[in-house]
Amino acid sequence: KPAQVGKELRVIPFEAENVDSIIGSYHVLYKTQDNGQIVTYPITDGKEGNTEYYACGDVILTINKDGKDILLNRKIQRDDFRAFIPEKEIVKYSLCYFSIREVIDNEITFDISFCVPDTDVCYWFELVVSDNGSIKINEIIEQESDM
Repeated sequence: KPAQVGKELRVIPFEAENVDSIIGSYHVLYKTQDNGQIVTYPITDGKEGNTEYYACGDVILTINKDGKDILLNRKIQRDDFRAFIPEKEIVKYSLCYFSIREVIDNEITFDISFCVPDTDVCYWFELVVSDNGSIKINEIIEQESDM
């Protein structure tokens, strides 16, 4: 009888994205990429032990101004948001969305969210990068609409 081979996990891949954009005097490059971490999500379909496995991602963000000065070149990852996402919950969340929102004065604002995969359970943030390279993170609190 052959030895039982360990069951290989079927991991739902993280969809990578590359963006290269010029906005005003800023050149913004970012790419989302698989970071090797996995988020598990139990499926409640009545069967015991069913779990989905999702690959997690990070953002590599580079910002230049006036074609020369690098304002920022760093990895943005889930752990950067530990001040906002409870410690016991953070492992359930994966990068879901990252996009440039606007450039105002000497700042670029990005929208970023971390979600429980395949749900609308998310934390939304704005990530503000100023000309001196500093980063400010603001949580966006969704207002519940009146029913």
